[in-house]
Amino acid sequence: MTQETSSQKVVKLVRNAHDKSFRNAMRNLVVARDMLSHHLPAEIQQQIDLSTLQIEDGIYIDPQLQESSSDILYSVEWKEKIPVQEDMRIFIYAMVEQQKNPENFMPFRMIKYTCKIIDKHLANHKEKVLPIVIPVVIFNGDKAYPYPVKVFDLFGNKKALAEKFMFNQFHLVDLTRIPDEELRQHQWSGILEMLLKNIAHRDMMNYLQGLTDDFNRLLTAGLKDFVITMLKYLIEKAEIEDRNQFFDWIHRHLTSTPVEAETMTIAEQLKAEGYESGMLAGMRQGMQQGTLHGEKELLLRQIKRRFGEIPDHYLVKINQANRDSLLLWGENILEARTLADIFNTRH
Repeated sequence: MTQETSSQKVVKLVRNAHDKSFRNAMRNLVVARDMLSHHLPAEIQQQIDLSTLQIEDGIYIDPQLQESSSDILYSVEWKEKIPVQEDMRIFIYAMVEQQKNPENFMPFRMIKYTCKIIDKHLANHKEKVLPIVIPVVIFNGDKAYPYPVKVFDLFGNKKALAEKFMFNQFHLVDLTRIPDEELRQHQWSGILEMLLKNIAHRDMMNYLQGLTDDFNRLLTAGLKDFVITMLKYLIEKAEIEDRNQFFDWIHRHLTSTPVEAETMTIAEQLKAEGYESGMLAGMRQGMQQGTLHGEKELLLRQIKRRFGEIPDHYLVKINQANRDSLLLWGENILEARTLADIFNTRH
């Protein structure tokens, strides 16, 4: 490990002393009020009561910059009375910059520190509004500060675009307000957007019938993997009560055999990926739909009692079974030594 030279130790001691001196001085509220009264913008001073100035705990500068910078956070009350449910104080974040070579990206650094302050405040207070943070940088370099103080000036000739779309309002895509017919015109993303919008549709199978042509258009264009992803999303998230009907729709209407084959294995992959089996969820939802579903649930319980957790490929097999197969497997349980023995039709 490289040892510090004598000169490096001296520089570090000087910086630490500078940092300690600044923080000690600015922790004196008389000194802090006087400095802020001379340097805060008039518009801010007209709205705050500096006599209520308080010191807040915390250091927000990046660790690697602590030798060249130091900071202190204050809070102060507004002069005007504001609603009780809103924050009653405004933060003033003061930082002294001791670098002889000032940093071009200081405005961006101040945004990061401001966000840290807001994050900490929200973690400690249950409020519905964000606190205002006023950053103040005290610079004592060898010559006048040469760089921008507005973050938008850092975007060069794209400044106008940054001012319009960054650090202001985010661009909202509200799918609930866009008709399906408009989404369908989106050549590749239409299926994704329609499914995101309608995933909680009460009659999903009927809705999917109307998307058959859209799915096949994607398959014809060679987007098989994307189609499989969308089908998996449906298995995981949609309220499809009859899973057999869902796979039958895939078999009859999606003309790519590889898609059908790969989709039929998705349920088996869900458990390994941390999801509850879609098939098992479908069985539970379908118990009230008829005797066949009840028989499937009974068989599941018997198998679990004998052999514990059931692999997903057997869950698929049970869900697709007819009544005769269920009765045969139920009889096999009595003599089965392994889980595979239950589904052996030669028993």
